[in-house]
Amino acid sequence: MSVSSGFTERSLYHTRLPPTPVIHRQFLNDHFSGLSRGGFPAGGYTPAVQAFLKELDKDPINKEEILSLFNVAIEQAQKFSESTRSKTLMISCRSLTKSLVGPPKFYKANIGQDTIVGDPIGVPVYFIFDLISNTPAGYRLLCRNDVNAALKALLTKWGKYLESEASSSALTDKEGGWFSDSALAFLESDLGDLHFDDTYITELEKPQRYKTWDSFFTRKFKQKRPDGKPVRPINPQRGDHSFFIYNPCESTVLCSASDVRSCDTFWIKGKNYSLYEMLGGDEYCDLSNYAKDLEGGAIILSYLAPQDYHRWHSPVAGTVLAAKILDGSYYANDVAVEHVPDFLSGDSNGAHMIRLQPWLNLASTRTVLVIKPTDVNSHIDLIAFILIGMVEVSSCEITYDKRSTPHPEQVEVGTELGIFHFGGSAYALVVKPEKGYKVIFQDVYDSPVKSGQHRWIHSVIAQVRPENQSCVSGSSYDVVL
Repeated sequence: MSVSSGFTERSLYHTRLPPTPVIHRQFLNDHFSGLSRGGFPAGGYTPAVQAFLKELDKDPINKEEILSLFNVAIEQAQKFSESTRSKTLMISCRSLTKSLVGPPKFYKANIGQDTIVGDPIGVPVYFIFDLISNTPAGYRLLCRNDVNAALKALLTKWGKYLESEASSSALTDKEGGWFSDSALAFLESDLGDLHFDDTYITELEKPQRYKTWDSFFTRKFKQKRPDGKPVRPINPQRGDHSFFIYNPCESTVLCSASDVRSCDTFWIKGKNYSLYEMLGGDEYCDLSNYAKDLEGGAIILSYLAPQDYHRWHSPVAGTVLAAKILDGSYYANDVAVEHVPDFLSGDSNGAHMIRLQPWLNLASTRTVLVIKPTDVNSHIDLIAFILIGMVEVSSCEITYDKRSTPHPEQVEVGTELGIFHFGGSAYALVVKPEKGYKVIFQDVYDSPVKSGQHRWIHSVIAQVRPENQSCVSGSSYDVVL
Protein backbone atom coordinates (compact mmCIF):
# COMPACT_ATOMS: atom_id res chain seq x y z
CA MET A 1 0.00 0.00 0.00
CA SER A 2 1.06 3.60 -0.38
CA VAL A 3 0.33 6.76 1.51
CA SER A 4 1.09 10.44 1.19
CA SER A 5 4.51 11.18 2.62
CA GLY A 6 2.84 13.84 4.76
CA PHE A 7 4.94 16.80 3.68
CA THR A 8 4.93 19.75 1.33
CA GLU A 9 7.61 22.33 0.57
CA ARG A 10 7.19 25.63 2.37
CA SER A 11 9.20 28.83 2.35
CA LEU A 12 11.05 29.35 5.61
CA TYR A 13 9.67 32.88 5.58
CA HIS A 14 6.13 31.49 5.58
CA THR A 15 5.57 31.87 9.29
CA ARG A 16 4.70 34.65 11.74
CA LEU A 17 4.92 37.62 9.37
CA PRO A 18 3.05 37.77 6.05
CA PRO A 19 5.02 35.94 3.36
CA THR A 20 3.99 38.60 0.82
CA PRO A 21 6.22 41.71 1.24
CA VAL A 22 3.60 44.05 -0.26
CA ILE A 23 1.08 42.98 2.40
CA HIS A 24 3.70 43.49 5.10
CA ARG A 25 4.42 47.05 3.94
CA GLN A 26 0.79 47.97 3.28
CA PHE A 27 -0.31 46.73 6.68
CA LEU A 28 2.40 48.82 8.36
CA ASN A 29 1.36 51.90 6.33
CA ASP A 30 -2.28 51.45 7.36
CA HIS A 31 -1.44 50.57 10.94
CA PHE A 32 0.83 53.54 11.70
CA SER A 33 -1.25 56.05 9.78
CA GLY A 34 -1.93 59.00 12.07
CA LEU A 35 -0.04 57.68 15.10
CA SER A 36 3.05 59.85 14.58
CA ARG A 37 0.75 62.90 14.41
CA GLY A 38 -0.77 62.17 17.80
CA GLY A 39 -3.57 59.94 16.58
CA PHE A 40 -4.95 57.83 19.39
CA PRO A 41 -7.41 54.95 19.28
CA ALA A 42 -10.76 55.70 20.90
CA GLY A 43 -11.06 54.64 24.53
CA GLY A 44 -7.41 55.15 25.52
CA TYR A 45 -4.95 52.36 26.13
CA THR A 46 -6.28 48.82 26.18
CA PRO A 47 -6.05 46.86 29.48
CA ALA A 48 -3.06 44.95 28.07
CA VAL A 49 -1.10 48.14 27.32
CA GLN A 50 -2.12 49.62 30.67
CA ALA A 51 -0.64 46.52 32.37
CA PHE A 52 2.57 46.99 30.36
CA LEU A 53 2.95 50.65 31.38
CA LYS A 54 2.04 49.95 35.01
CA GLU A 55 4.84 47.41 35.22
CA LEU A 56 7.35 49.89 33.73
CA ASP A 57 6.25 52.61 36.17
CA LYS A 58 7.30 50.54 39.19
CA ASP A 59 10.87 51.87 38.94
CA PRO A 60 11.21 55.41 37.47
CA ILE A 61 15.00 55.13 37.16
CA ASN A 62 14.81 51.89 35.24
CA LYS A 63 12.05 53.34 33.09
CA GLU A 64 14.36 56.18 32.01
CA GLU A 65 17.01 53.62 31.04
CA ILE A 66 14.40 51.68 29.08
CA LEU A 67 13.24 54.80 27.22
CA SER A 68 16.83 55.66 26.34
CA LEU A 69 17.55 52.14 25.04
CA PHE A 70 14.33 52.15 23.04
CA ASN A 71 15.27 55.44 21.34
CA VAL A 72 18.73 54.12 20.45
CA ALA A 73 17.20 50.91 19.08
CA ILE A 74 14.88 52.96 16.86
CA GLU A 75 17.83 54.96 15.50
CA GLN A 76 19.74 51.75 14.78
CA ALA A 77 16.74 50.12 13.11
CA GLN A 78 16.24 53.11 10.80
CA LYS A 79 19.66 52.43 9.28
CA PHE A 80 18.27 49.12 7.99
CA SER A 81 14.77 50.13 6.93
CA GLU A 82 12.73 53.24 6.29
CA SER A 83 9.63 51.34 7.42
CA THR A 84 10.53 51.72 11.10
CA ARG A 85 7.57 53.80 12.28
CA SER A 86 7.76 53.54 16.07
CA LYS A 87 9.70 56.78 16.62
CA THR A 88 9.10 56.77 20.38
CA LEU A 89 7.94 54.37 23.07
CA MET A 90 4.67 56.31 23.39
CA ILE A 91 3.98 55.92 19.67
CA SER A 92 4.67 52.21 20.13
CA CYS A 93 2.19 52.08 23.00
CA ARG A 94 -0.43 53.76 20.84
CA SER A 95 0.46 51.27 18.12
CA LEU A 96 0.09 48.40 20.59
CA THR A 97 -3.32 49.69 21.58
CA LYS A 98 -4.36 49.87 17.92
CA SER A 99 -3.13 46.27 17.48
CA LEU A 100 -4.84 44.90 20.57
CA VAL A 101 -8.34 46.40 20.32
CA GLY A 102 -9.51 43.28 18.50
CA PRO A 103 -8.40 39.77 17.54
CA PRO A 104 -5.83 39.08 14.79
CA LYS A 105 -7.31 39.26 11.32
CA PHE A 106 -6.71 37.96 7.83
CA TYR A 107 -5.42 40.96 5.86
CA LYS A 108 -5.96 41.49 2.14
CA ALA A 109 -4.11 43.91 -0.14
CA ASN A 110 -3.86 44.90 -3.80
CA ILE A 111 -0.36 43.92 -4.97
CA GLY A 112 -0.77 45.52 -8.40
CA GLN A 113 -2.70 45.00 -11.63
CA ASP A 114 -5.86 44.62 -9.53
CA THR A 115 -4.51 41.42 -7.97
CA ILE A 116 -5.81 40.90 -4.43
CA VAL A 117 -3.94 38.57 -2.09
CA GLY A 118 -4.42 37.76 1.57
CA ASP A 119 -2.12 36.82 4.43
CA PRO A 120 -2.59 36.42 8.18
CA ILE A 121 -1.67 39.21 10.56
CA GLY A 122 -1.06 36.56 13.16
CA VAL A 123 1.23 38.38 15.58
CA PRO A 124 0.49 42.12 15.61
CA VAL A 125 2.80 42.90 18.55
CA TYR A 126 5.69 41.21 16.74
CA PHE A 127 5.23 43.72 13.90
CA ILE A 128 6.13 46.51 16.33
CA PHE A 129 9.16 44.85 17.91
CA ASP A 130 10.47 42.98 14.86
CA LEU A 131 12.96 45.52 13.49
CA ILE A 132 14.26 46.86 16.79
CA SER A 133 14.81 43.29 17.97
CA ASN A 134 17.46 42.99 15.28
CA THR A 135 19.61 45.81 16.73
CA PRO A 136 22.26 45.81 19.49
CA ALA A 137 20.23 48.23 21.62
CA GLY A 138 17.07 46.22 20.98
CA TYR A 139 18.83 43.07 22.15
CA ARG A 140 19.89 44.77 25.40
CA LEU A 141 16.39 46.20 25.85
CA LEU A 142 14.48 42.98 25.19
CA CYS A 143 16.77 40.86 27.40
CA ARG A 144 16.08 43.02 30.47
CA ASN A 145 14.14 41.27 33.22
CA ASP A 146 12.01 44.36 33.90
CA VAL A 147 11.07 44.73 30.23
CA ASN A 148 10.16 41.04 29.97
CA ALA A 149 8.10 41.36 33.17
CA ALA A 150 6.21 44.25 31.53
CA LEU A 151 5.80 42.27 28.31
CA LYS A 152 4.55 39.28 30.28
CA ALA A 153 1.92 41.50 31.94
CA LEU A 154 0.85 42.83 28.53
CA LEU A 155 0.72 39.42 26.86
CA THR A 156 -1.08 37.76 29.78
CA LYS A 157 -3.86 40.35 29.51
CA TRP A 158 -3.95 39.90 25.74
CA GLY A 159 -4.19 36.13 26.20
CA LYS A 160 -7.14 36.51 28.57
CA TYR A 161 -8.90 38.60 25.95
CA LEU A 162 -8.30 35.92 23.31
CA GLU A 163 -9.93 33.39 25.64
CA SER A 164 -13.05 35.57 25.92
CA GLU A 165 -16.04 35.46 23.61
CA ALA A 166 -15.33 39.09 22.64
CA SER A 167 -12.37 37.78 20.62
CA SER A 168 -14.63 35.86 18.21
CA SER A 169 -15.34 38.94 16.05
CA ALA A 170 -12.77 37.82 13.43
CA LEU A 171 -14.27 34.33 13.17
CA THR A 172 -16.57 35.23 10.29
CA ASP A 173 -16.82 34.74 6.54
CA LYS A 174 -16.68 38.52 5.99
CA GLU A 175 -13.71 40.59 4.79
CA GLY A 176 -10.84 40.17 7.27
CA GLY A 177 -12.48 37.09 8.77
CA TRP A 178 -10.73 33.77 9.18
CA PHE A 179 -13.52 31.92 7.38
CA SER A 180 -13.68 34.11 4.29
CA ASP A 181 -12.97 32.26 1.05
CA SER A 182 -9.34 33.44 0.83
CA ALA A 183 -8.64 32.74 4.52
CA LEU A 184 -10.12 29.24 4.31
CA ALA A 185 -7.95 28.53 1.27
CA PHE A 186 -4.95 29.58 3.37
CA LEU A 187 -6.00 27.43 6.34
CA GLU A 188 -6.49 24.44 4.03
CA SER A 189 -3.21 24.87 2.15
CA ASP A 190 -1.50 21.96 3.93
CA LEU A 191 -4.49 19.68 4.54
CA GLY A 192 -4.02 17.56 1.43
CA ASP A 193 -7.39 16.51 -0.01
CA LEU A 194 -9.31 17.55 3.12
CA HIS A 195 -11.28 20.71 3.85
CA PHE A 196 -11.24 22.60 7.15
CA ASP A 197 -14.57 21.21 8.34
CA ASP A 198 -13.52 17.65 7.42
CA THR A 199 -10.36 18.03 9.51
CA TYR A 200 -11.14 19.91 12.72
CA ILE A 201 -13.65 19.63 15.55
CA THR A 202 -15.79 22.77 15.77
CA GLU A 203 -17.88 24.17 18.61
CA LEU A 204 -20.53 26.15 16.70
CA GLU A 205 -22.27 26.20 13.36
CA LYS A 206 -20.80 28.00 10.35
CA PRO A 207 -19.54 30.58 9.81
CA GLN A 208 -18.21 31.28 13.33
CA ARG A 209 -17.37 27.67 14.27
CA TYR A 210 -15.60 28.58 17.56
CA LYS A 211 -16.57 30.50 20.69
CA THR A 212 -13.24 32.31 21.10
CA TRP A 213 -10.09 33.09 19.16
CA ASP A 214 -8.10 30.81 21.47
CA SER A 215 -10.37 27.82 20.87
CA PHE A 216 -9.98 28.42 17.10
CA PHE A 217 -6.20 28.62 17.42
CA THR A 218 -5.95 25.48 19.59
CA ARG A 219 -8.54 23.49 17.62
CA LYS A 220 -8.41 19.69 17.72
CA PHE A 221 -8.32 17.22 14.86
CA LYS A 222 -11.31 15.00 14.24
CA GLN A 223 -10.61 11.30 14.68
CA LYS A 224 -12.10 10.31 11.33
CA ARG A 225 -12.40 11.77 7.85
CA PRO A 226 -15.79 11.72 6.06
CA ASP A 227 -14.74 8.41 4.45
CA GLY A 228 -14.04 6.86 7.88
CA LYS A 229 -10.25 6.91 7.60
CA PRO A 230 -8.11 8.63 10.27
CA VAL A 231 -7.47 12.36 9.77
CA ARG A 232 -3.85 12.09 10.93
CA PRO A 233 -2.96 8.38 11.15
CA ILE A 234 0.21 7.17 12.82
CA ASN A 235 2.01 5.83 9.76
CA PRO A 236 3.14 3.14 9.85
CA GLN A 237 1.66 1.49 12.94
CA ARG A 238 4.39 0.75 15.48
CA GLY A 239 4.22 -3.04 15.28
CA ASP A 240 7.59 -4.27 14.04
CA HIS A 241 8.67 -0.71 13.22
CA SER A 242 9.46 0.50 16.72
CA PHE A 243 12.60 2.22 15.43
CA PHE A 244 10.51 5.09 14.00
CA ILE A 245 10.25 8.54 15.62
CA TYR A 246 7.07 10.42 14.81
CA ASN A 247 6.61 14.14 14.24
CA PRO A 248 5.20 15.59 17.49
CA CYS A 249 3.87 18.79 15.88
CA GLU A 250 2.42 19.87 12.55
CA SER A 251 5.44 21.90 11.49
CA THR A 252 8.11 22.95 8.98
CA VAL A 253 11.65 21.65 9.37
CA LEU A 254 14.31 24.30 9.97
CA CYS A 255 17.52 22.33 10.61
CA SER A 256 19.07 19.26 12.25
CA ALA A 257 22.38 18.08 13.67
CA SER A 258 23.92 14.87 14.99
CA ASP A 259 26.41 13.90 17.70
CA VAL A 260 25.66 16.95 19.84
CA ARG A 261 27.41 17.51 23.14
CA SER A 262 26.32 18.95 26.49
CA CYS A 263 28.15 22.23 25.80
CA ASP A 264 28.49 21.96 22.05
CA THR A 265 28.35 24.33 19.11
CA PHE A 266 25.85 23.45 16.43
CA TRP A 267 23.68 25.04 13.75
CA ILE A 268 25.41 28.40 13.48
CA LYS A 269 29.14 28.87 13.45
CA GLY A 270 30.64 30.69 16.40
CA LYS A 271 27.76 30.44 18.88
CA ASN A 272 27.21 27.89 21.64
CA TYR A 273 23.74 26.36 21.52
CA SER A 274 24.36 23.84 24.25
CA LEU A 275 22.00 21.11 25.44
CA TYR A 276 22.72 22.21 29.00
CA GLU A 277 21.40 25.72 28.35
CA MET A 278 18.49 24.52 26.21
CA LEU A 279 17.33 22.43 29.18
CA GLY A 280 17.46 25.44 31.51
CA GLY A 281 21.09 25.74 32.57
CA ASP A 282 22.06 26.55 36.14
CA GLU A 283 18.58 27.85 36.99
CA TYR A 284 16.88 24.51 36.25
CA CYS A 285 19.40 21.86 37.31
CA ASP A 286 16.68 19.22 37.68
CA LEU A 287 16.27 19.42 33.89
CA SER A 288 19.72 20.43 32.67
CA ASN A 289 21.32 17.51 34.47
CA TYR A 290 19.80 15.31 31.75
CA ALA A 291 22.10 17.02 29.21
CA LYS A 292 24.94 14.57 29.91
CA ASP A 293 22.56 11.64 29.26
CA LEU A 294 21.70 13.12 25.84
CA GLU A 295 25.29 13.66 24.68
CA GLY A 296 26.00 12.04 21.34
CA GLY A 297 22.38 12.23 20.28
CA ALA A 298 20.76 13.95 17.32
CA ILE A 299 18.58 17.05 17.25
CA ILE A 300 15.96 18.49 14.89
CA LEU A 301 14.31 21.91 15.02
CA SER A 302 10.97 22.77 13.38
CA TYR A 303 8.57 25.69 13.61
CA LEU A 304 4.81 26.13 13.40
CA ALA A 305 2.96 28.61 11.21
CA PRO A 306 -0.39 30.28 12.09
CA GLN A 307 -2.45 27.78 10.07
CA ASP A 308 -0.86 24.72 11.68
CA TYR A 309 -2.35 22.47 14.37
CA HIS A 310 -1.02 23.85 17.68
CA ARG A 311 -1.14 20.82 19.96
CA TRP A 312 1.90 18.63 20.66
CA HIS A 313 1.87 14.83 20.77
CA SER A 314 4.34 12.25 21.98
CA PRO A 315 6.88 11.15 19.34
CA VAL A 316 7.38 7.75 21.02
CA ALA A 317 5.83 5.45 23.62
CA GLY A 318 7.43 6.12 26.97
CA THR A 319 7.43 7.54 30.48
CA VAL A 320 7.57 11.29 31.08
CA LEU A 321 10.38 11.69 33.60
CA ALA A 322 10.20 15.49 33.85
CA ALA A 323 8.05 18.33 32.55
CA LYS A 324 8.42 22.00 33.34
CA ILE A 325 7.66 25.44 31.87
CA LEU A 326 10.71 27.74 31.85
CA ASP A 327 10.52 31.53 31.90
CA GLY A 328 12.44 33.41 29.23
CA SER A 329 12.41 36.38 26.88
CA TYR A 330 9.70 37.17 24.33
CA TYR A 331 11.20 39.26 21.50
CA ALA A 332 14.98 39.24 22.07
CA ASN A 333 17.26 38.19 19.21
CA ASP A 334 20.98 37.43 19.31
CA VAL A 335 22.29 40.06 16.88
CA ALA A 336 25.84 38.73 17.25
CA VAL A 337 24.99 35.60 15.23
CA GLU A 338 26.79 35.54 11.91
CA HIS A 339 26.10 33.68 8.67
CA VAL A 340 22.34 33.87 9.15
CA PRO A 341 20.56 33.21 5.82
CA ASP A 342 18.07 35.74 4.52
CA PHE A 343 15.04 33.62 3.70
CA LEU A 344 13.36 36.37 1.73
CA SER A 345 15.85 37.56 -0.82
CA GLY A 346 15.97 41.31 -1.31
CA ASP A 347 13.82 42.19 1.70
CA SER A 348 15.43 43.35 4.93
CA ASN A 349 12.13 43.45 6.79
CA GLY A 350 11.01 40.78 9.20
CA ALA A 351 11.69 37.12 9.85
CA HIS A 352 14.53 37.89 12.29
CA MET A 353 12.91 35.57 14.83
CA ILE A 354 12.80 32.72 12.33
CA ARG A 355 16.34 33.26 11.05
CA LEU A 356 17.63 33.17 14.62
CA GLN A 357 15.32 30.47 15.88
CA PRO A 358 18.10 28.15 17.12
CA TRP A 359 19.19 30.81 19.62
CA LEU A 360 15.60 31.05 20.88
CA ASN A 361 15.97 27.49 22.21
CA LEU A 362 18.13 29.02 24.93
CA ALA A 363 16.39 32.32 25.59
CA SER A 364 12.66 32.07 24.96
CA THR A 365 9.84 30.98 27.20
CA ARG A 366 9.70 27.23 26.69
CA THR A 367 8.53 23.89 28.02
CA VAL A 368 10.90 20.96 28.48
CA LEU A 369 9.75 17.33 28.65
CA VAL A 370 12.13 14.43 29.20
CA ILE A 371 10.81 11.06 27.99
CA LYS A 372 12.23 7.57 28.60
CA PRO A 373 11.06 5.23 25.81
CA THR A 374 9.43 2.03 27.10
CA ASP A 375 9.68 -0.01 23.91
CA VAL A 376 12.95 -1.97 24.17
CA ASN A 377 12.99 -2.40 20.41
CA SER A 378 13.13 1.37 19.86
CA HIS A 379 16.84 1.39 20.80
CA ILE A 380 16.44 4.89 22.21
CA ASP A 381 17.93 5.77 25.60
CA LEU A 382 16.31 9.16 26.18
CA ILE A 383 14.42 11.99 24.48
CA ALA A 384 14.20 15.68 25.34
CA PHE A 385 11.23 17.48 23.79
CA ILE A 386 11.54 21.28 23.95
CA LEU A 387 8.50 23.41 23.05
CA ILE A 388 9.51 26.99 22.31
CA GLY A 389 7.13 29.91 22.83
CA MET A 390 8.13 32.93 20.76
CA VAL A 391 6.57 36.39 20.60
CA GLU A 392 2.99 37.35 21.52
CA VAL A 393 1.48 35.24 24.29
CA SER A 394 4.23 32.58 24.14
CA SER A 395 2.02 30.39 26.29
CA CYS A 396 2.61 26.65 26.66
CA GLU A 397 0.16 24.45 28.54
CA ILE A 398 1.03 20.89 29.61
CA THR A 399 -2.03 18.63 29.31
CA TYR A 400 -0.92 14.97 29.47
CA ASP A 401 -0.99 14.97 33.30
CA LYS A 402 -4.67 15.97 33.28
CA ARG A 403 -5.71 12.63 31.79
CA SER A 404 -7.86 10.50 34.09
CA THR A 405 -5.62 7.44 33.94
CA PRO A 406 -3.82 5.60 36.77
CA HIS A 407 -0.44 6.54 35.30
CA PRO A 408 -0.74 9.72 33.21
CA GLU A 409 3.04 9.88 32.85
CA GLN A 410 2.84 6.76 30.63
CA VAL A 411 2.29 7.98 27.06
CA GLU A 412 1.85 6.28 23.71
CA VAL A 413 2.83 7.48 20.26
CA GLY A 414 0.39 10.28 19.48
CA THR A 415 -0.72 10.99 23.07
CA GLU A 416 -1.42 14.70 23.44
CA LEU A 417 1.21 16.26 25.71
CA GLY A 418 0.27 19.93 25.56
CA ILE A 419 -0.85 23.02 23.67
CA PHE A 420 0.65 26.19 22.23
CA HIS A 421 -1.78 28.99 22.95
CA PHE A 422 -1.67 32.07 20.76
CA GLY A 423 1.85 33.08 19.78
CA GLY A 424 4.86 31.98 17.83
CA SER A 425 5.96 28.43 18.39
CA ALA A 426 8.61 25.91 17.49
CA TYR A 427 10.06 22.70 18.86
CA ALA A 428 13.39 20.94 19.24
CA LEU A 429 13.61 17.17 19.63
CA VAL A 430 16.82 15.65 21.02
CA VAL A 431 17.12 11.86 20.62
CA LYS A 432 19.88 9.82 22.28
CA PRO A 433 20.07 6.31 20.78
CA GLU A 434 21.46 3.26 22.54
CA LYS A 435 25.14 2.46 22.09
CA GLY A 436 25.74 0.99 18.65
CA TYR A 437 22.77 2.80 17.10
CA LYS A 438 22.31 6.08 15.23
CA VAL A 439 19.48 8.49 14.41
CA ILE A 440 18.81 9.13 10.72
CA PHE A 441 16.42 11.93 9.75
CA GLN A 442 14.49 10.04 7.10
CA ASP A 443 10.79 9.42 6.64
CA VAL A 444 8.88 6.16 6.18
CA TYR A 445 10.15 5.94 2.59
CA ASP A 446 13.77 6.64 3.65
CA SER A 447 13.59 10.06 2.00
CA PRO A 448 15.58 12.80 3.77
CA VAL A 449 13.72 15.00 6.21
CA LYS A 450 15.21 18.40 5.47
CA SER A 451 14.85 22.15 5.79
CA GLY A 452 11.75 23.74 4.27
CA GLN A 453 9.56 20.62 4.35
CA HIS A 454 6.18 20.97 6.05
CA ARG A 455 5.57 17.66 7.82
CA TRP A 456 2.27 16.39 9.20
CA ILE A 457 1.95 15.36 12.81
CA HIS A 458 2.34 11.58 13.35
CA SER A 459 4.42 11.23 10.17
CA VAL A 460 7.84 9.59 10.47
CA ILE A 461 10.67 12.13 10.78
CA ALA A 462 13.52 9.86 11.94
CA GLN A 463 14.64 6.27 12.26
CA VAL A 464 16.99 4.59 14.73
CA ARG A 465 19.28 2.11 13.01
CA PRO A 466 22.44 0.11 13.83
CA GLU A 467 25.51 2.27 13.22
CA ASN A 468 26.76 -0.09 10.52
CA GLN A 469 23.42 -0.26 8.66
CA SER A 470 22.25 2.09 5.94
CA CYS A 471 18.61 2.62 5.05
CA VAL A 472 17.59 1.28 1.65
CA SER A 473 15.68 3.85 -0.36
CA GLY A 474 12.15 2.87 -1.24
CA SER A 475 11.45 0.56 1.71
CA SER A 476 7.88 -0.72 2.01
CA TYR A 477 5.88 -0.56 5.25
CA ASP A 478 2.32 -1.31 6.22
CA VAL A 479 0.52 2.00 6.48
CA VAL A 480 -2.92 3.29 7.32
CA LEU A 481 -4.63 5.00 4.39
